[in-house]
Amino acid sequence: MKKTLFLGGPGSIRGTLTAALLVGAGTVVLLIALLLDHQIRAFLQQRYDRDLLRGAEMLITLTKETEEGVELDFAGEFMPRFETPAGGHFFELWLPNGELLEASESLAGGHIPLPNQPVTAAVFQDLDGHPLGRCRVVRLSFVPQREGEEEDGPFDAEGFIADDQALSSGDQPVMTLLLARRRDEFDAFLHLIRAWIWGSQALLLAFIIVLVRLALQRGLRPLDAIRDQVQKIDHENLATRIVPPTQADELTPVVQQLNALLQRLDEAVARERRFTSDVAHELRTPLAELRTLSEVGLRNRDDTALLTGFLEDVHEVGLEMQQLVENLLELSRCDGGRRMLVTERVDLVQVVAKAWARAQPQAGSRTLALDAPTSLTVTTDRALIEHIVQNLVNNAATHGPDGCRIAVTLEAAPHPGLTISNPAPDLEAADLSCLYDRFWQKDAARTGGKNTGLGLAIVHAFCQHGGIQLDTSLVNHNLIFKLRFPATPPPAAHGDGAAG
Repeated sequence: MKKTLFLGGPGSIRGTLTAALLVGAGTVVLLIALLLDHQIRAFLQQRYDRDLLRGAEMLITLTKETEEGVELDFAGEFMPRFETPAGGHFFELWLPNGELLEASESLAGGHIPLPNQPVTAAVFQDLDGHPLGRCRVVRLSFVPQREGEEEDGPFDAEGFIADDQALSSGDQPVMTLLLARRRDEFDAFLHLIRAWIWGSQALLLAFIIVLVRLALQRGLRPLDAIRDQVQKIDHENLATRIVPPTQADELTPVVQQLNALLQRLDEAVARERRFTSDVAHELRTPLAELRTLSEVGLRNRDDTALLTGFLEDVHEVGLEMQQLVENLLELSRCDGGRRMLVTERVDLVQVVAKAWARAQPQAGSRTLALDAPTSLTVTTDRALIEHIVQNLVNNAATHGPDGCRIAVTLEAAPHPGLTISNPAPDLEAADLSCLYDRFWQKDAARTGGKNTGLGLAIVHAFCQHGGIQLDTSLVNHNLIFKLRFPATPPPAAHGDGAAG
């Protein structure tokens, strides 16, 4: 069987689980990668801005207000990064009147193309597409330290950042500083970090794919083993049972149901084979009789009296075969659900009387004891209940001992019911499970006579079809059949309209 590498066949459990797990894992990995990318980039950007702000604070500490004005005590030899454009650091210091006080040599006569208006807090922004290159710029305004003022402890440049009051009063000069730093190396480092993040997540996803595949392959291995066992089962070895490869809680009920199904199939096939054998056996005797009668008749064509007797025998054998075929057709209609129910009010007392009248020729010395009200009506299919009662009465009239009494009891409460019992000294309790098997007879050496062994099978099939409860028991060597009719009759079944 051909399998795809990861997803399995279309509509397979393996494919569905693999796709679901990979989509879920891929979504989680993507979210983690995005979160890491955002958090690390924000963290590094914050550190980069902090370093830039410290550089600005350093320039603030070098700015003094003297009697001659504001001066920047800046020495390029101590901060060479501001000396040439290659250093990548640039600054401009603007006076309150908008005049440029000082600019770094690294600007080479250029300027930072950003506004120099005063601000009340440090403003960070990116500068791109400028001859300086891609830069990160901080703009802030401050009040310069007056010459001669002393600070208790370390100097804090943040204390000189201009606020709204300083900007509005005009009592002190408010300087504006633009400090830029080329961020090529920083961006390259960011790209490296992001490549590492996304690369590691891609490797993680690849690992998850392989892990999911291996886990599903291992987890579904018991199903594959069950599938292989099922594929080896055909109509020749239905007795084979599936053995679960592991005691998995999820697989145990599945295996049990499959084995139960195989058991039912095995029993059904066995019944069909037995049915075919029984039909052949039952037809063999009347066919042999017909052949014998025809051969004898052909040898005695001139003996009219003998031929007349042979024809009567042929007619009787034909009736037996017709009855056998009709019984088989009735069972087939019930098995296929093609027998339609036509419900009406039926008097059970009349049904029993009619059945006994028909059974008189075979009853012989056997008698009927009927315990019933004058009339007991039920809503059921007339042909169906007549077949059931007739077969039960025929069974008692045929198999009961000579001279025995056949007891029939009809009762109306709590539900309408009918009970038929007759002595059965040869039956045992173990025989009850076989009573309704087709062609079953207590005597294994069947003669192929009028008793075909289908009567009780028809009773059982008709009771199931008509929703009638059938109970069988053997009490003190008396065989008892109890019929219980439902309070509400079953709905009419669709079929070919055959009524029997």
